[in-house]
Amino acid sequence: MLATTVLSTTVVSVFGNILALDETAARGLSIAVAGMLIVMFALTFISLFIAASPRILAAVAKVYPEPVERHRKRPDPKGQSGDDEVVLAAIGFVLHTEFQRQCAAENATMKKG
Repeated sequence: MLATTVLSTTVVSVFGNILALDETAARGLSIAVAGMLIVMFALTFISLFIAASPRILAAVAKVYPEPVERHRKRPDPKGQSGDDEVVLAAIGFVLHTEFQRQCAAENATMKKG
């Protein structure tokens, strides 16, 4: 009789563990499905919002139009005098000769050192 009670207790505990595992698996499955549904609804909402955004922006533009800014016209290049080009050429020449002089001085010090 003792053997049957031990055997029956063991069988009950094994079935209890299987049932507990099935309950845990069922909870896990339900949580996973709920999570997937939440993500699916969120992604659907985002994609619908992106698809509707041109219409939403068109409606908002009617209420709040963009301000029109007037740009100044560029001066006519024909109206520029040739003196500007001469001055710029002179500045470029001076910068070039100074750069060449500095490079020559650096090369001379490197050869000595």
